[in-house]
Amino acid sequence: MKKLILFFLFSFFALTQMAKATTTWYSISSSAPQTTTNWALNRNGTGGSPGGFAAGDIFVIQGSGNGGTSPHTMTTGAVWSVSGTGSKIQIENGAVLVATSAITVAAATTFQIDNGGTYTHSNSAAFGTTIMQGTEAFGSSSTVIFTD
Repeated sequence: MKKLILFFLFSFFALTQMAKATTTWYSISSSAPQTTTNWALNRNGTGGSPGGFAAGDIFVIQGSGNGGTSPHTMTTGAVWSVSGTGSKIQIENGAVLVATSAITVAAATTFQIDNGGTYTHSNSAAFGTTIMQGTEAFGSSSTVIFTD
């Protein structure tokens, strides 16, 4: 009986962990982040693109020193919304995200700027009601710039 209970508990735990699995997507160029084809499964730009930004995935704007890529500067051309439990926008060292249009995140989303990464808020959307709706994780040498 104990073995059967342990089997069911283990199975439940394994299924729960599988349900929480997220996919990490990497920027493929200095381009618009709200366009799905500007993201790929692999740092070298291969492996397909996400179907959208609501699946709880991780979106990494590539910086320097990661697989030989040049740092990317991504600039919004329209509103970019990221949501889903466990989702994250991550700006790596040397990378830049410029929000000329609002970037909105869900409460369950993390906005992370690594040391050496930069976020520029250059739109009229209220900073605290758009990108700062989830969890913020800023490296001590990261940069946030307000231009509007």
